[in-house]
Amino acid sequence: MKRRESDNRLSAIMTRHIKCYLESTGIATEKFARERVIPALIAAGELTEPTTEVEKWYKSQSRRLVRYIDGENHPAINWIFPLIYSLPAEYQQPLKNELCGALGSFFVALTAMAPRSQNHDTRSHLPQMAKEWGDILIQSNPAMDGVFSADDDPVELMNYANEITECIGILMAELGAIYRATGIEPASVKAYRNSTLFD
Repeated sequence: MKRRESDNRLSAIMTRHIKCYLESTGIATEKFARERVIPALIAAGELTEPTTEVEKWYKSQSRRLVRYIDGENHPAINWIFPLIYSLPAEYQQPLKNELCGALGSFFVALTAMAPRSQNHDTRSHLPQMAKEWGDILIQSNPAMDGVFSADDDPVELMNYANEITECIGILMAELGAIYRATGIEPASVKAYRNSTLFD
């Protein structure tokens, strides 16, 4: 079955990001399936390694996963999370952003907004913030003339917009870390918490 290029089904979004990872790293699909996806599925309780004919089972499962990644078949819904977490962290974030976007939302890890802890330090996201800002600057060619127009390269615009979106998630996580450690939050958030408009 050939997928439409604009296919926005969850499995299509997921496999597009997996393919991007495989293309950028040169890792073979079957190797990725065997070394990263199958262990993630086993850890999630979605697959159980047999006690006999283990090698045959791994080959069979790897071929099955290759068909999912190639778009020939669709994975079970329960396999989506293990497939996401089989990717390295830097490839997970853009995928999570797009999956949440398909649901009309924006991905920010819930740990960023967790309740305040008393006298506990929290990790700053400054290194990730700096990296994301650097990525924005790298992709900022469409903004360099000070305006956006129909003449801008749509691929460059999309890359720029995607980097901005990733940066927003990290910035929100940093605000959450500050609040959890100190109770300090932006005035706008405090006003929101105290507003009767949002009861």
